[in-house]
Amino acid sequence: MPGPTSHPLPSRAPVAAELCLPLAAVGGRVVLWVGASADPGAIAWASVHVGGALLSFVDGLCVVEKTSTTPAGFPRRPGMAANRPLA
Repeated sequence: MPGPTSHPLPSRAPVAAELCLPLAAVGGRVVLWVGASADPGAIAWASVHVGGALLSFVDGLCVVEKTSTTPAGFPRRPGMAANRPLA
């Protein structure tokens, strides 16, 4: 049986940002492995909505900084981020 692996999911990168950023403290950073084909604009858009800002996007790694507190309503109910992504 193969061991656990991790794979970048470019189509879900904004969802990953929406789910991870509320867990970070203001001034903290989240590093997402999203793959080289992910859309940095979509990640930045989703990050802004949950109190973050895209710092860098290099070789499929995305660094997002938590710049303000998470707005009310986030994180959303389970499944909402995947069914209705912000970006």
